[in-house]
Amino acid sequence: MDRKRIRASFLRWISSWPRWTDRDDLAARNIWFDELADADRADCIALTPAYLRMTPRPPAPRVYLKRRLWRTVPASARRAAAVLEPAPYGGKLWMASLFWLLLEPPVEHIHVTAFELEWVRSGRETEEELLCRKRVDFGWPRATTMINAACLQHLDAGLLPATDGWRGAEWGGALAQAWERMHARRCWPWLRVAPPQGYIWLPALPDGCADDDRVEAAHAAFSERAFELMNGDTGAEEN
Repeated sequence: MDRKRIRASFLRWISSWPRWTDRDDLAARNIWFDELADADRADCIALTPAYLRMTPRPPAPRVYLKRRLWRTVPASARRAAAVLEPAPYGGKLWMASLFWLLLEPPVEHIHVTAFELEWVRSGRETEEELLCRKRVDFGWPRATTMINAACLQHLDAGLLPATDGWRGAEWGGALAQAWERMHARRCWPWLRVAPPQGYIWLPALPDGCADDDRVEAAHAAFSERAFELMNGDTGAEEN
C-alpha cells in the first residue's frame, strides 16, 4: 500500500512536468522511490509549480529531483505555494501552527487600566505579573484566537516536517504540564480546554523525562526547523 501511495504521488508530480519522456519517467521514478523521503516528495509537489513559473527552461525531471531544485524557490514564492490541510484541535499540525504563531513578536502596546495600576500600587499584584497576564491575553492575538476557537482548522502543511518524532501527550499529564510551564515563563497563552481525544501532540523528550530543560531544548529544535521550513532555508544542494 505504501508503494502504491508513493507511485500515485509520483504520477501526480510527473504529469505537471513539461516535455517529459519515458526515459525521464523511469530515471525520475527511481529517485522518487529510493532517494526521497515523504517530506521531500511533499515539498517537491507543492513547490514545483512555482519553480516552473520562474524557470523558462527547466532541466530533465531526474536532474530536478536529484538536485532537489525545488529548494531554490524563494521564500516569497513558497508562501504563495502554501498547501492547507485539515488540522484537528490538539493534533500535530494544529500544535505546530500554534507554536509557530507564538514565535512572532508580541503586540508592543498593551493597554493597562487605571484600576489595574491601582491594583499594582496596592501590592496585590506586581507590575511584572500584571504585564505578563496582559501579554498572555493580548500579546499574540492570532494565537489567542486559535486557542479560543479550539476547533479543526485548515492550516499550512509546510510545518508538518517539523513534527517528526512527536507523540501524543495526555491532557493534564506531566509532559503537557511541562510545556504549559514553558508557555507561562514566556507569558504565552496555553490551551484552555481539553481536546476531544484527551491528548495533544508534542515533541517527544529523551527518556520520556518531562523536565523544563528538556522542554526548552525541544522547543529550540522545533523553532530552528520551523524557521527553515517557513523561510525557505532548507540547505539547498548545489550538485
